Amino acid sequence: MQEGPSIALSPQTAHFSFRRDATLPQKERGELTNHTIVPEQSRSAGGSEGLGPRNDHVGFRWLFIDFLRNVILFLYCIVVRCSLIKSQGTSEKHARLVTMALRFCPVDNSHRADLLANMAIALRCRFERTGSQDDFQSAVHLHREVLKLCPRDHPDHSSSLNDFANTLSAQYRRTRSQTDLEQVIRLLADVLELCPADHPLRVSTLSNFADALGDRYSRSGLPDDLEQVIQLRTEVLEQCPPGHPLRANALESFAIALMDRYRRSGSPGDVEQVIRLLTEVLDLCPPGSPLRVNTLNCFAIAAGDRYRRLGSPSDLEQRIRLLTEALELCPPDHPLRADTLSNFADALRDRYGRSGSLDDLEQRIQLLTEVLELGPAGHPLHGIGLGNFAFALGD
Repeated sequence: MQEGPSIALSPQTAHFSFRRDATLPQKERGELTNHTIVPEQSRSAGGSEGLGPRNDHVGFRWLFIDFLRNVILFLYCIVVRCSLIKSQGTSEKHARLVTMALRFCPVDNSHRADLLANMAIALRCRFERTGSQDDFQSAVHLHREVLKLCPRDHPDHSSSLNDFANTLSAQYRRTRSQTDLEQVIRLLADVLELCPADHPLRVSTLSNFADALGDRYSRSGLPDDLEQVIQLRTEVLEQCPPGHPLRANALESFAIALMDRYRRSGSPGDVEQVIRLLTEVLDLCPPGSPLRVNTLNCFAIAAGDRYRRLGSPSDLEQRIRLLTEALELCPPDHPLRADTLSNFADALRDRYGRSGSLDDLEQRIQLLTEVLELGPAGHPLHGIGLGNFAFALGD
């Protein structure tokens, strides 16, 4: 994968590579596609305006002019993208930049789709930072223009659809609208059809598609959605063998899907597989890994479910050890601290019910007190914390 544009000049061709980001810069997931732009080839030799294959003085001059034009266009794309990402300006400024770009790159220019796609991605970046609907609508318009220039038989059609799906996903994460979610699912289904097993976008598309279907399952509870999520996660894991940089993420996501099925069906095989998968994730995520806290929580939940099914004290003690470590890795401002406190309080409730230890009860009350402090009135955790706190006091 190239880290940036590379420029090469030969007697007959000049080319450089465009970086087309399929995802946000902070979410590098191997979704970078290289687009090589080659100057217009020479017309047949003999015409007064033709550029023949011979490296004569006139031919080289026109080749050099074409090369400079491509370099200028590339630099302009970068300037527009950086300006859009960093700017906090108004939609009028967006319009001026778009207008300038379109004048520089007219409809019949072979680089127009790349320029429009880069601008759409930049607008999406700023939309995610600011929530500006002007940015979102402009990005959607540009994505549609790119798709017109890259129809289904175009080699860039799949990456263009993927870019569009990422922008709609950004909108869905803000609105949680069912309509937005359905649009994302339709687009990702189309992208997946265009990505064979060896396609560079297949793994990321499988993962994004599973995320979207998982969200729909959490809303609808449809078993078909959950089974499709598990199929997608299975393929992602197959595409991420030991040593792959995304294997830990693939293992954890697969484990979460299986945990959802276990809670639906109660199949002992699912929870056993979840524990095996999360054991491998912890081996791949040493202390300091950003994935470790979430994995510890997931593992603790699975161990708790197995404890409630089998009643083995070792599962309960393992759950408490996992949550103790997770809480140590969650400072007061950590986004998972409240969830970890709540999970830990649940584990202590189970142990108190088994042993009757007052120490467990006191620690549970302390944990739930902090949950209430982290989730003030109106916060989703507030009602849950109040209910658990009342139960603890009742004990």
